[in-house]
Amino acid sequence: MSHRRYDCLQLWIASCGLAIVLLCVSAGCSDVSSTVPSTKPALSSTTADVNLSDSKSTAAAALVTQDAAEQQAFLTRMRPQVEAFCGDCHVMPKFANVDREHWPREVAKGFEFYRISGRTDLHVPDVQEVTDYFVSLAPEKLVMPATIAGNPFSVVDFQPTPIHKSVGRSVAAQPPCISSLKWVDLDSNGRRSLVYCDLGTATLYKYQPDQTNSAPQTLAVLYQPVQFELCDLNEDERMDLLVADLGEFLPADSDLGRVVWLKRQESGERFESIVLQEGLGRVTDVKPGDFDADGDTDILVAEFGWRKTGRILMLENTGVDEQGQPTFEMRVIDERHGTIETPVVDLNGDGHLDFVALISQEFEIVEAFINQGNGQFETQTIWRADDPMYGSARIELADVDGDGDTDVVYANGDSFDTGSKPYHSVQWLENQGVFPFQHHHITFMPGVLAIKLADFDQDGDLDIVAGALVPERFDASLEAAGVESLVLLEQVSSGEFKRTKIEVASNYHGAIEVGDFDGDGRTDIAVGNFLHFHPHLPSRQDFTLWMNQGKR
Repeated sequence: MSHRRYDCLQLWIASCGLAIVLLCVSAGCSDVSSTVPSTKPALSSTTADVNLSDSKSTAAAALVTQDAAEQQAFLTRMRPQVEAFCGDCHVMPKFANVDREHWPREVAKGFEFYRISGRTDLHVPDVQEVTDYFVSLAPEKLVMPATIAGNPFSVVDFQPTPIHKSVGRSVAAQPPCISSLKWVDLDSNGRRSLVYCDLGTATLYKYQPDQTNSAPQTLAVLYQPVQFELCDLNEDERMDLLVADLGEFLPADSDLGRVVWLKRQESGERFESIVLQEGLGRVTDVKPGDFDADGDTDILVAEFGWRKTGRILMLENTGVDEQGQPTFEMRVIDERHGTIETPVVDLNGDGHLDFVALISQEFEIVEAFINQGNGQFETQTIWRADDPMYGSARIELADVDGDGDTDVVYANGDSFDTGSKPYHSVQWLENQGVFPFQHHHITFMPGVLAIKLADFDQDGDLDIVAGALVPERFDASLEAAGVESLVLLEQVSSGEFKRTKIEVASNYHGAIEVGDFDGDGRTDIAVGNFLHFHPHLPSRQDFTLWMNQGKR
């Protein structure tokens, strides 16, 4: 299963990650035995087992019931061949991360990726024998940990208010697919708005929470706007928007990705769409900043791509044209595909802008790009997953433990390939002054895709809110089990979190933002809905405002 590109459906997003894993279920490929590895304990009797296999496999059943000596001989013979082929260009896939029913498809994809890569340097083992190898070692089914349901309600009382485009009129036919949601001072007047990207209508919207019964306002219609940043790009003292235009919703090696500048017009209410860079693969993130320290604004671009496309790029500001508009020259920073996002931070305190990249696909790595002072970067590994199907989805940078440095909160909940996994989780990568960072598991959460940090309970430290997105075809058993789709992880002491729930059985959340939306001094939550994968859901609300009422 060796390949240069691994198939994960990632949208940001979002993820697609969207796209994209295993912390505790896998036994690891070095622990080959004649028995099928044990899986996590089942859910308690109050929340029935969640079987992620959708059918039985006669061939798989036959494999694991064959003579033990024959099976051991087969595993011993195949192990070096499989590890050499499937672990050549990335870490070896974990057999316990996929159930028996789905391994034949995964193996077939791996062989196909090797074929289209054009490589001929590896010995190619028999595809059926490789399939038998993984199937014979895989668990019959994946079973969710009991901790994903039955937790107490949050100590903070959150009251929901749904928001949708029609506001009191007929609900829009096109389901919303909210991929980015931000609480920003768009008009530079001290009055914040919720600005968000909707892939369902290919539109950027602005919503004012303090305007009762008002509908979201359209800012621009593009190809597939997936993420944006505020930036006064032309330095006219009016706030503009830089937009990552995905171009192609579904995974493909297209050239429709763009970086778009929404230039504010003199009236202050309208924006002109100016394409700064086109012909790219699927673009998932843009970040403005003076990376080369020459006094102007450059643009960092995450080009997720797919199999043959995808890079991290820099659009270096080279001055202005005859009309006084900024011009850019494109430079490749990293050749890998699969980058979901690239938050910017001065990680080492030297005054230069660094960034952290979440790179999915077969890489599954959180990596620091340390600025050498002139826009050239040195890479350092913050943390790397031990499986090419780990399901990276989102990162947030924050000083989690209040020790004065920048940590990373990381979510791996990509459910768009074979569904949610028992090892999907929220994790804390603690900055201890050296690379890699110290890894801490916080909680299991199938399909976790969106995370934000804030002090919700007003006790002086940062808590974490996390939301899940699981496609409808995989969601029925999770819903029946009462899985928690929106959770609050309350920090009860430095780096220690208590899991509580805000909402259950609503696994369609693509984005989260936090802020004091009603001006009462308490931090509220806005949760964007991604309903493309829930076509039968009657609700069509764009997002829900969860208003903080204080402690219960």
